[in-house]
Amino acid sequence: MFTQAFRDTLAPELQPVAAQMPLPNGPVSQTEPRVAQFSRAVSNELKEDTWTWKIDYLPTSKDRISFRHSGSDSFTKTYFGVSQDQFRPIPSVKHLAKLSYTRTISPRLLNEASLALNRLSPDTRSAGSDAVRNFPQVTFTLGGAVTFGQGGELGTVGPATFDLLTDNTAYQIYDTLSWVKGRHQLKYGTQIVRNQDNKAVLPQRFVYFLNIDGFAANAPFGVQTFGWPRVGMRGTYYAGFVQDDIQVNKASPSMLACGINTTRTPRSRTEESPILTPRQGRWILAALR
Repeated sequence: MFTQAFRDTLAPELQPVAAQMPLPNGPVSQTEPRVAQFSRAVSNELKEDTWTWKIDYLPTSKDRISFRHSGSDSFTKTYFGVSQDQFRPIPSVKHLAKLSYTRTISPRLLNEASLALNRLSPDTRSAGSDAVRNFPQVTFTLGGAVTFGQGGELGTVGPATFDLLTDNTAYQIYDTLSWVKGRHQLKYGTQIVRNQDNKAVLPQRFVYFLNIDGFAANAPFGVQTFGWPRVGMRGTYYAGFVQDDIQVNKASPSMLACGINTTRTPRSRTEESPILTPRQGRWILAALR
């Protein structure tokens, strides 16, 4: 980390970068007197709550209505650096629900139709606070947020790469007809899945310095912007199957299964993300000058 003596010599526009670094708590480097050692121990965190419940209703002797629901709510906290709020908070919520109707047409013939919903919403944030998420990712060598320069003596400042928001939903329709005839239990089924994937990588700014001299002179080697607004991706899958479970012999419950499964290539629609303009790049460059 930068020593206090070196921080005092920095220009005002560079002070916010140095301020996010903790002060050293170890000896000064023998080869680079502007930096000193810093060490601390942290622990990643994980919390997860899960649940499941079900309802079965039999309006008649030949009809059954079932509902199933399970889900989880989790939070993960993963550190990627030692500067201010350099950890990823990842809240995630998952739901799986299914509504089924089974009709017993005859003692050997029944049909089951189902509707299912699968929803996944994890947000992989780039840092622990809005202030750091909106700050440029500053590194002192070419590379990403976990790249270390100066032989490991310097870390990075700012967020990790990718500030990702995700909301994915899948709607599914099933229908299965089961027919028992002799030693055969035949099943004919179809499935339709409609995927709706919605992902956003929030725009981030990146500033690269090759060495401490370049940083002190506010002369970055490179500056760039990365990210795109929420993109909607849609896909529809069609599948069908035929399965025959054959009882090996009447005296044994062993079954021999064979079947055919086919899936149709999905139809999809993707919304392209806009291209960043040169004007945005100039604005980012001015942010550190």
